[in-house]
Amino acid sequence: MEDFLNNVDDDDDYAQVADVFEDLGFCKKEDSYTTLDNGKRVSSANTKSAVRAKKIRLNSVKSSGFTLLSTSSNNTISWYYVKNTNNIQNYIYFLDSIKSELVNLLKSIAKKNPIKFNLKLEATYNIPNVEYSSENRAFKTSVRAVFCDTGVHEIVEESFAKLMKEEAEYASKGSGFTLH
Repeated sequence: MEDFLNNVDDDDDYAQVADVFEDLGFCKKEDSYTTLDNGKRVSSANTKSAVRAKKIRLNSVKSSGFTLLSTSSNNTISWYYVKNTNNIQNYIYFLDSIKSELVNLLKSIAKKNPIKFNLKLEATYNIPNVEYSSENRAFKTSVRAVFCDTGVHEIVEESFAKLMKEEAEYASKGSGFTLH
């Protein structure tokens, strides 16, 4: 790394390298939330395109169960989404309600080809009785490999436990936010 940085010719190149490192998350960033004049907290990480994509995703799924949203790379990458249509306010109950369908989905896909998957749990939190305090949060797992003979149920259980651990860490920070 030091050799690489020593070969950076000028300040412009160094600034570009620093931007790449920051984009990759190697640099500690300050709080990415700003407070607007109306008191609403807004994440600077929520770009207009990301917000637009999330709204489309949330509005495109009307039914319960996993929905294939999109694919890429000649159908080798697929994005599935399950919406909390029953408005379950407890993560454990929600994850339990989708567990068997997720296990079956992963098994059926892995029968054709080995796969890699990860989970992302999106939620909106707010501070009770505080107007404009909504904050979108996402908890994610690392990518896991699944083969046709893999213990899919155990992998899903471990992934759910990881999501719950992340959520517990967030809740323990004393932000005052509760699940909305």
